[in-house]
Amino acid sequence: MIRYLILGLCYVVLFTGCEKAFKPVPYEYFLWVKPGMSLIDVKKALLECGEPTPAGTGEAFSSMTDNEHAIVEVCMRRLGYTFEYGDYASICSTQPELNLPACQPGAEIPAPSAERRLNSDYCKRKRGYQFCKDTAPNPAACERMDFNNPAPECLP
Repeated sequence: MIRYLILGLCYVVLFTGCEKAFKPVPYEYFLWVKPGMSLIDVKKALLECGEPTPAGTGEAFSSMTDNEHAIVEVCMRRLGYTFEYGDYASICSTQPELNLPACQPGAEIPAPSAERRLNSDYCKRKRGYQFCKDTAPNPAACERMDFNNPAPECLP
């Protein structure tokens, strides 16, 4: 009897305590919110602020400097978006010791740019087969893409 009780207690501790431990972080475009804005609007804003991909994944995203991440964050906040993921706070407020230029008072943060979005590698890859084949992390994925109907965030 005690053996089953201990086994049941171990089960409860092991499996109920890990409920959130196995949930992956959502794509970045799910985490930026602004009333009245769709996911397409969020993706456009991220790309216009300089994010290499709206998902916040991949080699280009990983190779961004802390200051580049801060620039995107400040740009998005200036557009009225809020980042909603747990108790996350701005890189500028959580890591002041980094002394990032983008976090300094009066820092020049580039304005959002449709040109930056449309000329991003992300959008070029969505619109052009050869560019996709030459630059995609998985060129085989280019075979399944419809270049006549690119992603909506890559349209003017």
